Amino acid sequence: MSLLFINKYLLIFGKSFKSNLIMESKSRTQLLLKIMLIVTWVAFIGFMIRAGTILVLYALSLVNPEASMDFYEGPTLYSLYQYGFWTFSVAVALMTSVPIMNALIAHEVIKILTQFNLSSPFTMEVAQRLQKVAALALGIWILNIIINIHSGVTIGVADAAYKQDADPGDYTLIMAALLFIISQVFKRGVEMQTENDLTV
Repeated sequence: MSLLFINKYLLIFGKSFKSNLIMESKSRTQLLLKIMLIVTWVAFIGFMIRAGTILVLYALSLVNPEASMDFYEGPTLYSLYQYGFWTFSVAVALMTSVPIMNALIAHEVIKILTQFNLSSPFTMEVAQRLQKVAALALGIWILNIIINIHSGVTIGVADAAYKQDADPGDYTLIMAALLFIISQVFKRGVEMQTENDLTV
């Protein structure tokens, strides 16, 4: 009789301990998601500031060509401006495209983090947004290759800083592939969740 009594309380204690662990894990995950959301907002604002600064300096260089000497983060494109206005304009467009695409990635991640639900994480919307992020990452990789080609064509004219910015990096391609795979896993999770709901 006393063994049944002890067993009953151990079972109750075990259930409450398990539920406390699950709640603690959920709150830790929610805190981590909030921190990630803040970091992503900071990255989004940073990318937009970088793209905006490049565009403002480009507009200023149309009025005063020497303004192209003070381009954001050092790439002095004054030599490109002297080489040819269209070459300079293409370089600026390429330099602006990368932070804009990074900002678009950050924006998609912000939407994912704000709409993410821990109780049912597999939604078609999250899967589609992950696919968009993968496509944007692939686009950044392609843009960096185009920047490499452009800086190669203008070799001896473009600054080393402009060429350094043009490193496509295999990690971008790997990240795009990984995000695409994760989006497919999310799609499969949605399908399985729908099948389970139908069988219930």
